Amino acid sequence: MLKKVWNNSRLLAVYDPDVFKWKKNEKGEYVCMNCAKSLAFNKRLRTYCSGTCQNEYFEKNYATWERVRKQVWNRDNNKCVKCGRGVALYPLSEGVLGAECDHIVPLFKGGKDWFEDLPELKNFQTLCEDCHRKKSREEAKERTKLNKLIKEGRQKTLELAVIRY
Repeated sequence: MLKKVWNNSRLLAVYDPDVFKWKKNEKGEYVCMNCAKSLAFNKRLRTYCSGTCQNEYFEKNYATWERVRKQVWNRDNNKCVKCGRGVALYPLSEGVLGAECDHIVPLFKGGKDWFEDLPELKNFQTLCEDCHRKKSREEAKERTKLNKLIKEGRQKTLELAVIRY
C-alpha cells in the first residue's frame, strides 16, 4: 500500500512505508538502510551512515513530481516530442526553452496523473514551452465547450473513450 504525502490539497510525494523501516544486522545492530554498513559507532544514527546514502536511498524509493519530471525528460532524450527541439529541465539562460512535462491524455478526459501512472509514466511526454502552451490552449477550449454542453443539458457526463497508453 503506497502512502501519499499531501500539503494544502496538493500531492507532494508517494512512497511505500514498508521500505522505510529501520534495519538491523544479525548481531542486532542498526545498519544503514542504503549500504547496510553498521551504525554501531553512533547510537543516535538509526537510518543512514551519511547524507549521500540517504539521498541515494530516497532517489530509489521515494517518488516526487520533480523526480517524475526528470525521469520523463530523460526518457524523451531531453527533446520536445512534438517539434524535436532540445529543451532544458532548468533553463538558466535567455533563449533556452524550458521542458514541460505534459499529460498526453488530459485529466478531464480520464488520463492518469503521475502518482497513478508509476512506474511506467505512459501518460506523460516532454514538450517545449511553445508546444505545451499551444496544446494547453486547445485543451482549455475543448474543456470549456464540454462544460457548456453539460450545463445546457445536451450532454450528461463526459464520455471517456478507452484509453490505450
